[in-house]
Amino acid sequence: RVVLQDFTGVPLLADLAEMVFTSAGLRVARNRPYAGGFCTRTYGRPQHGVHALQRGDYIVFAFAGEAQAAYPGLHGQPFFKIVRGMPGDTVTVEGRIVAINGEFVGQAKTHAYDRRPLDPIAPTVIPLGHVYVQGTSADSFDSRYRSSGLVSTADVVVRVRPLL
Repeated sequence: RVVLQDFTGVPLLADLAEMVFTSAGLRVARNRPYAGGFCTRTYGRPQHGVHALQRGDYIVFAFAGEAQAAYPGLHGQPFFKIVRGMPGDTVTVEGRIVAINGEFVGQAKTHAYDRRPLDPIAPTVIPLGHVYVQGTSADSFDSRYRSSGLVSTADVVVRVRPLL
C-alpha cells in the first residue's frame, strides 16, 4: 500500500502518481485531511535541523534541473526518487564516486543513453531548501549528475509512503 502526501494542495501530479502505482498493482491512499503542506508548515523547522522531508523518504518532484536545456521535455516532468542527502550534508566526489558525509551513494556514469557526456555533481554542502535524491537503479538520472543536481524542496509534489 502507498500513501501519497500532496504538499501543494494541487492534485495533478498526485493523481499521476496514484495512476502509476495503481497500474503497478498497489493500493493507494491520499493523506487527507492533511493535504496542502500541513505537515511541512506545522512540523518542519529547517533552521533547527527538523525537516518535513527526511533521509530515506520517497518523493515525486517536478524536474527543474539544468538538463532541461538539452532535453526540453524534462521540464516539470515528475521524477520518483529517494531522499539521500539533507541540508547541511557534505557531498564529495572523487573521480566519479559520489559520497554523502563520507558514505558511498553512487558512481556517476560518463555518458547518458544518447551518448551525451555526463558530469558528476560538484562537491558541495547541501543548502537549506534542497535535498540530494537518488533513483532506485544505477541507471537513474539523479543528483549524482550536475545536469540533474540537487532538488529544491519547493519542487517536491508528493511524499510517497510505501506500506509493506
